[in-house]
Amino acid sequence: MKKLNEYIDDYAEYHQKRSTKITHYFGIPMVMIGLLIGLQWLQIAFGASYSIPLNWVLFIGALILYARLDLAFTGVVAALLIVPMLLVAWLTPYSPTFNSLIAFAVFFIGGWILQLTGHIFEGRRPAFADNIIQLLIAPLFLVVELMESKLAEKYFPKLSSSLLLRLGKEKDAKF
Repeated sequence: MKKLNEYIDDYAEYHQKRSTKITHYFGIPMVMIGLLIGLQWLQIAFGASYSIPLNWVLFIGALILYARLDLAFTGVVAALLIVPMLLVAWLTPYSPTFNSLIAFAVFFIGGWILQLTGHIFEGRRPAFADNIIQLLIAPLFLVVELMESKLAEKYFPKLSSSLLLRLGKEKDAKF
């Protein structure tokens, strides 16, 4: 398995233009929320009395993959994802309703439209077209971009510096 910095560098090659990054800052979280909503409707049953929604299976599986890549980044991603995960679990019924279908469509389809628009600006196809694992790397890339921002430099200077050094990156705040 590649190292985290290799995955991030591969992903970054497909996302050079600022316009592409901006569409992804909104598109990736939207797709993730839409996916969490849709997977809330699908469940794995354990006997007659217990089941677990697939969104929790995806969430835990992604965190296991991230932990294999880098434990520190896993902690940050888990902290950022747990709130939307809990909100979706709390607000989304276990079977589709009109409102949850609308929310799914807005987030999932809208997020993909934003991301694909970014790739039109970039003039390059999405990274996952060459390596499907890049679908799971996208949230980590957003964390790296966040840690490189002036916001992180101002409010989380030690955390951002520490995480970036783990990737062999110097602190050079963007935005």
